[in-house]
Amino acid sequence: MGIKLQGIAAKLGKLQHDAEFEAAKLDARVEEAAARLPAVFSGAHKTIDGLEKDVGDVEAVLNAVESVSNGAPPLDDELAAQSASLNGTGQPIEQGIGPTHIMPVNP
Repeated sequence: MGIKLQGIAAKLGKLQHDAEFEAAKLDARVEEAAARLPAVFSGAHKTIDGLEKDVGDVEAVLNAVESVSNGAPPLDDELAAQSASLNGTGQPIEQGIGPTHIMPVNP
Protein backbone atom coordinates (compact mmCIF):
# COMPACT_ATOMS: atom_id res chain seq x y z
CA MET A 1 0.00 0.00 0.00
CA GLY A 2 1.23 3.47 -0.83
CA ILE A 3 2.14 6.12 1.72
CA LYS A 4 -0.88 8.26 0.85
CA LEU A 5 -3.24 5.31 1.14
CA GLN A 6 -1.74 4.35 4.49
CA GLY A 7 -2.30 7.94 5.72
CA ILE A 8 -5.89 7.87 4.55
CA ALA A 9 -6.45 4.49 6.23
CA ALA A 10 -5.06 5.89 9.50
CA LYS A 11 -7.25 8.99 9.21
CA LEU A 12 -10.31 6.86 8.52
CA GLY A 13 -9.49 4.73 11.56
CA LYS A 14 -9.19 7.85 13.74
CA LEU A 15 -12.43 9.22 12.27
CA GLN A 16 -14.21 5.98 13.13
CA HIS A 17 -12.74 6.03 16.66
CA ASP A 18 -13.84 9.65 17.17
CA ALA A 19 -17.32 8.90 15.81
CA GLU A 20 -17.66 5.96 18.22
CA PHE A 21 -16.51 8.16 21.11
CA GLU A 22 -19.06 10.87 20.26
CA ALA A 23 -21.78 8.26 19.73
CA ALA A 24 -21.08 6.86 23.22
CA LYS A 25 -21.49 10.35 24.74
CA LEU A 26 -24.72 10.83 22.80
CA ASP A 27 -25.97 7.41 23.89
CA ALA A 28 -25.31 8.33 27.53
CA ARG A 29 -27.37 11.53 27.15
CA VAL A 30 -30.21 9.59 25.55
CA GLU A 31 -30.18 7.14 28.47
CA GLU A 32 -30.22 10.02 30.98
CA ALA A 33 -33.19 11.61 29.23
CA ALA A 34 -35.01 8.28 29.04
CA ALA A 35 -34.50 7.75 32.77
CA ARG A 36 -36.23 11.08 33.50
CA LEU A 37 -39.32 10.32 31.38
CA PRO A 38 -41.34 8.34 33.95
CA ALA A 39 -41.10 11.11 36.57
CA VAL A 40 -41.96 13.80 34.03
CA PHE A 41 -44.99 11.92 32.77
CA SER A 42 -46.06 11.08 36.31
CA GLY A 43 -46.12 14.79 37.11
CA ALA A 44 -48.09 15.48 33.93
CA HIS A 45 -50.61 12.78 34.85
CA LYS A 46 -51.04 14.34 38.32
CA THR A 47 -51.70 17.71 36.69
CA ILE A 48 -54.33 16.19 34.41
CA ASP A 49 -55.88 14.35 37.38
CA GLY A 50 -56.32 17.69 39.15
CA LEU A 51 -57.84 19.28 36.05
CA GLU A 52 -60.23 16.34 35.65
CA LYS A 53 -61.34 16.81 39.28
CA ASP A 54 -61.95 20.51 38.61
CA VAL A 55 -64.02 19.64 35.53
CA GLY A 56 -66.00 17.17 37.65
CA ASP A 57 -66.63 19.90 40.24
CA VAL A 58 -67.91 22.26 37.52
CA GLU A 59 -70.14 19.49 36.14
CA ALA A 60 -71.56 18.89 39.62
CA VAL A 61 -72.36 22.59 40.07
CA LEU A 62 -73.99 22.80 36.64
CA ASN A 63 -76.04 19.66 37.36
CA ALA A 64 -77.15 21.15 40.68
CA VAL A 65 -78.18 24.40 38.97
CA GLU A 66 -80.05 22.46 36.31
CA SER A 67 -81.87 20.34 38.91
CA VAL A 68 -82.90 23.47 40.85
CA SER A 69 -84.30 25.12 37.74
CA ASN A 70 -86.34 21.96 36.96
CA GLY A 71 -86.12 22.81 33.29
CA ALA A 72 -87.85 26.17 33.81
CA PRO A 73 -87.74 28.54 30.85
CA PRO A 74 -84.96 31.13 30.92
CA LEU A 75 -85.65 34.54 32.44
CA ASP A 76 -87.13 37.11 30.08
CA ASP A 77 -84.93 40.06 29.11
CA GLU A 78 -86.41 42.50 31.67
CA LEU A 79 -86.07 40.08 34.58
CA ALA A 80 -82.55 39.12 33.45
CA ALA A 81 -81.56 42.81 33.39
CA GLN A 82 -82.97 43.31 36.91
CA SER A 83 -81.11 40.24 38.13
CA ALA A 84 -77.85 41.49 36.59
CA SER A 85 -78.18 44.82 38.43
CA LEU A 86 -78.34 43.17 41.85
CA ASN A 87 -75.17 42.69 43.88
CA GLY A 88 -75.84 39.13 45.05
CA THR A 89 -77.60 40.26 48.25
CA GLY A 90 -80.80 41.29 46.53
CA GLN A 91 -79.81 44.94 46.87
CA PRO A 92 -79.28 47.16 43.83
CA ILE A 93 -75.73 48.01 42.88
CA GLU A 94 -75.07 51.69 43.51
CA GLN A 95 -73.16 53.15 40.63
CA GLY A 96 -70.12 55.29 41.47
CA ILE A 97 -69.96 54.18 45.11
CA GLY A 98 -67.13 52.13 46.57
CA PRO A 99 -63.44 51.63 46.12
CA THR A 100 -63.60 51.54 42.33
CA HIS A 101 -65.08 55.04 42.09
CA ILE A 102 -62.42 57.60 41.15
CA MET A 103 -63.05 61.19 42.07
CA PRO A 104 -61.67 63.81 39.67
CA VAL A 105 -58.89 65.96 41.07
CA ASN A 106 -59.13 69.71 40.49
CA PRO A 107 -55.73 71.22 39.66
